[in-house]
Amino acid sequence: MTTYNLDETPHIFIAPYENKKMRYQKVNFKEWPKHSIIGDINLDKDKLIIHGTEIKEHMFQKLYDSLRLGAKGTVFVNCNGACYIWMLSVGFDRLHHNVRFDWSPFGVTVPNSVDDLLRKELQQKDKEVVDMTSLLATAKGEASANKEGWEASKQEVEELKELLLACRMEQLDKDVELQKVLSQQRSVKEFELEAAKFKVELFKEIKERHDQVSDTNKKNYRNVEMELHMVQHQLFNSRMENEDMKEKLQSIQDQVFSVVTELQSTKIELASSNKNMVELVSRHFSRLK
Repeated sequence: MTTYNLDETPHIFIAPYENKKMRYQKVNFKEWPKHSIIGDINLDKDKLIIHGTEIKEHMFQKLYDSLRLGAKGTVFVNCNGACYIWMLSVGFDRLHHNVRFDWSPFGVTVPNSVDDLLRKELQQKDKEVVDMTSLLATAKGEASANKEGWEASKQEVEELKELLLACRMEQLDKDVELQKVLSQQRSVKEFELEAAKFKVELFKEIKERHDQVSDTNKKNYRNVEMELHMVQHQLFNSRMENEDMKEKLQSIQDQVFSVVTELQSTKIELASSNKNMVELVSRHFSRLK
């Protein structure tokens, strides 16, 4: 058995003998118009391979019918589909470059042929379709994820808006309360001032009475002493009231400090909420881009 790889010798052309579908003659057309018969191929025992594809037995009749021109002539073909036509009354005609034998029905792909180029182009198109399908699926997945992220972000923004509004309302309430505390603090300071004035006037009055007692040689010492005792008692009561007022003032100051501290904490939380909302909105617009 002999294997004939025609793609190794493109200057070798083959054609079947008349009424002998299993017998092919080989002709060398390397130096046209010179040509020479260099042997036969017997498909009963030999293998014919064209560009890596073996011509199988069920294709023999079809190949014979494709190359024979009846009793008047035959077509000599090489591995690439180039043709020389032999006619009984004329002999060999020159090579026609616009006449090509189509090997594709026999399962053969001729490199750089139209069929091969179309096949490669089709493979490239198939690859592009697969790539585009993959990109489309990815884009759909990203679009779905972006939509879900947008809905979640929108809900979070609405919640932050509500939180911000609540913080602002709370801040307004704290401001009103602070104004009340400050007003009370001013009232306490005014009371302390009045108490100090009363103390000064009281001491002045005591001094005057003491001088009067000294000037009158203690004539009315007992009465003055009684009045002094009463005045001291009043002074003691005033001091007690003053101490109570100071305690109230200290309590109010503690309340003021607590309110101021709470307001500072509220402002910090509000600033943090505003920052979170700005960052959220920035992330949202970044996703949209």
